[in-house]
Amino acid sequence: MHPLPPPTSSRRRETQVNSKSSHLGDFINLSTRYPYEHPPTIMQAVSDLQSDLNSLLGHRSQPGPLSYGTAGFRGKAETLHEAVLRCGMLAACRSHSLAGRAVGVMVTASHNPAPDNGLKLVEPDGSMLHKDWEVAATEFVNAFDNPPAALAKMVKLEDVPRQGKAVVLIGWDTRKSSAVLVDLACQGVEVMGGTVIKLGLVTTPQLHFSLRARDRKEASALEDYYTALRRAFGKLVREKRAVLPPLAVDCANGVGAVAIDAIRSALPAIAVVNRANDGPLNKNCGADFVQKQRKMPEIYSKAVPKCKMWASLDGDADRLVMFEKRDGGIALADGDRFAALVTQFISKHMKQGGVGGLSLAVAQTAYSNGAATEFLSKLQGVQVVTAKTGVKHLEKAVRKFDIGVYWEPNGHGTVLFSDKAVGELTSAKAKLAGEHDGSQQKRSLSTLLAVSALANQAVGDGVADLLLILAILSREDMTTSEWLRLYEERRSSNVVVRVTDKSVIVTEDCDRLVKEPAALRDAIAKASDEEGCRAFVRPSGTEDVVRVYAEAPVKREGKANEMALEIARAVYRLCGGVGERL
Repeated sequence: MHPLPPPTSSRRRETQVNSKSSHLGDFINLSTRYPYEHPPTIMQAVSDLQSDLNSLLGHRSQPGPLSYGTAGFRGKAETLHEAVLRCGMLAACRSHSLAGRAVGVMVTASHNPAPDNGLKLVEPDGSMLHKDWEVAATEFVNAFDNPPAALAKMVKLEDVPRQGKAVVLIGWDTRKSSAVLVDLACQGVEVMGGTVIKLGLVTTPQLHFSLRARDRKEASALEDYYTALRRAFGKLVREKRAVLPPLAVDCANGVGAVAIDAIRSALPAIAVVNRANDGPLNKNCGADFVQKQRKMPEIYSKAVPKCKMWASLDGDADRLVMFEKRDGGIALADGDRFAALVTQFISKHMKQGGVGGLSLAVAQTAYSNGAATEFLSKLQGVQVVTAKTGVKHLEKAVRKFDIGVYWEPNGHGTVLFSDKAVGELTSAKAKLAGEHDGSQQKRSLSTLLAVSALANQAVGDGVADLLLILAILSREDMTTSEWLRLYEERRSSNVVVRVTDKSVIVTEDCDRLVKEPAALRDAIAKASDEEGCRAFVRPSGTEDVVRVYAEAPVKREGKANEMALEIARAVYRLCGGVGERL
């Protein structure tokens, strides 16, 4: 693989102003444009910056209002210049407000096509941006008349000098558009007096890991990330390492291949395909494609491995799905199956380790397959909770428990151990120091601690999840086929309907019920009024589309498709459908 060169430092560029150009290749170094005798306040810096943007761009490249969602801001790369620069400024302000604790900026559009890009901000502990600052981000990016007023809601502008203690870590994926966007984000940080630390070409989970480790005064370099994964994996698989089957990993032509290469020494037989520059990012490959299409990814690499067991990452490696290659197609292991396997394994070792006093929960969304919910509900000591769709909602739901498991069906998820849980597991193991290492209780406590060290404690991590799943399968002497037989998933169908205004639909009960309009609620109830059937609709968080989901028993072949189509037609009819009628 030939990784992209790092973005050129803006400090080495000539100062140029072209009022008719909207090409940001000519963007000046904003942090040195203003020769202030004294550090300006944020109010002054923002005002000057807005004036400079106007003269440089000549017209607004941003086609319309942007909304900060779970994935941050996303769109066509060329439309995000102003938003990214302002987010750099906002990241510095967030760090200022936290007395200089480092904040993260990740430039990526994850599983989106290559022409897209995006940016999301990350809290110092590696978690998603605080909800109040999500609102601030949306207001600030869309505030064209008085940008400082939007920031003033979050920080006292007069109290935050340009020269301060703000620190922002920035990472990016393999998209060609990332170079310009990273430079703009850096300039936004610097014009607010912040310090930029470039992590470089990284997976999104690596940025989260680095922030969390730095905040906890732990080793936070990328090599520390890889060392932690290899060490925890070794402890978890122990003598079972040799039984791991050959595996092929599809990296979606993205950054994940770099991370897989770095941990390959932990795996005896692994083939990597679809590296960066092998083909178009995420096109007909990667976790999102495989999970939605339920078929083999296109292989852009020259050699196609002859493996039965496969895994697919997405473009920034925060999602993972696995599958078994079979005649005529694949048998998919999605996020629901990850949650089932991992939760069963943890529940077993909590019992054997004698730590039943710790709480264990698994969080699902409305999209989780009903068969997975039934399986998890039968596990000893496991609480199953439902959260709104979106990683931030799942994370919040499981943070209430000592050990929390969450995966979205799309393959984004992890296992979170509270500090209390790690402390009690460590203490319980220490009390058994005199016992033989072969003691079942001691082995189970060591196993749980190894899981806590392997699973990313900040965010879903496709690379860490791959190692976790492989370790559990080897420890349980379980084949992929046996894993897939833990439960028989119900038939499901998804349909997307474009509408003029998604806000006309109001949902409740974690998106499982429609509150308004009443006519749509009644149409859904009528379409799914059979035993074992369910359906719901959910407006997209980023665009004017409505997603329809329908689920039916295995024996009712075709019923899920019928329900989804009937409900999609109701959405089109009742909610201002756009385009060709369904």
